Amino acid sequence: MSDLRVSEALWRLTDCGETAIDIGANIGYMTRLLAFRVGRQGRVLAFEPQPKLVNILTENVDAWRCETGATIEVHPLALSDHEGEALLGIPDDFDQNHGLTHLVSAGDDSPKTRIPVRIKRLDNIIEEKIGNPEN
Repeated sequence: MSDLRVSEALWRLTDCGETAIDIGANIGYMTRLLAFRVGRQGRVLAFEPQPKLVNILTENVDAWRCETGATIEVHPLALSDHEGEALLGIPDDFDQNHGLTHLVSAGDDSPKTRIPVRIKRLDNIIEEKIGNPEN
């Protein structure tokens, strides 16, 4: 039910021609919705650090480009307040729920499976205003 509410909010708050960002894009459900909404004049940046999900997201985005007409960029990294590398925790039940991965601190001993991922500041990736460029 929350996906429906989030979908509705994103649709209402996003306008044609905007630049939209999907942080933690997973396989791209919200990326696709945003791409349809921003249209040919718009741009969607999808950020996903989990390599398995990046592969699925990239395949999905390739299939949607003609459908949506929007420019969609996949960035295989996590966003943070600094640049470098972080550890992405992958829980044991990842195969049942791909939405459970998260960045972990060095002192956190769960989950057991961790992979290093690149992190960047959003400000160092894009310079344009997010949302409606006319406001």
